[in-house]
Amino acid sequence: MSRTFAPLVLAITLICTHANAQLLRYKTHPADRIIDFVVEDAEGKNHKISDFKGRIVVLNFWATWCPPCVREMPSLDNLAKSFDAKDVVVVAVCKDPIHKETAKKLVSGFDKDRFHLFFETSGEGSTSSEKLQGLPTTYILDRKGYLIGSLTGGTEWDHHEVLDTIEAYVQGKTPEPVSLWTRVMRVVKGV
Repeated sequence: MSRTFAPLVLAITLICTHANAQLLRYKTHPADRIIDFVVEDAEGKNHKISDFKGRIVVLNFWATWCPPCVREMPSLDNLAKSFDAKDVVVVAVCKDPIHKETAKKLVSGFDKDRFHLFFETSGEGSTSSEKLQGLPTTYILDRKGYLIGSLTGGTEWDHHEVLDTIEAYVQGKTPEPVSLWTRVMRVVKGV
């Protein structure tokens, strides 16, 4: 019995480890700091993060020279496409404005109503709430512009756990990310 059970436990552990990794680094924040700063679009026009008030903002800091940043871009676009544009918007702030053309090419086929590419030229965004610990770093802002969550490192933004977390924010709830392992254990325990 234990020989047949061991491979099953190993398989569940490997699956749970991968699924849990999506939100393992996710940190919730009390809604007490508004994040707002000026960014520049590809044409050089200034915008403010507060232009997106009324929607959940997935504010991603990235750079074209950062492999994990580039790898997660398609999943950020998929995240944006998973929600109505009036509810959720992805704002990708490129920290290397000298590579505008490269950044524009990377996101050229993305949904322009839900995914917005900007460039940070003053460094203001990086210090608007807390110093970035690395790239990519993503902030989640509530509909009023308050920082409510953050995650440093590359992530599969279209993973079901992430989508569930964003959906909870859309519904006005404060989610508690639950790993697949926790879900499996709840089923095993009958909770």
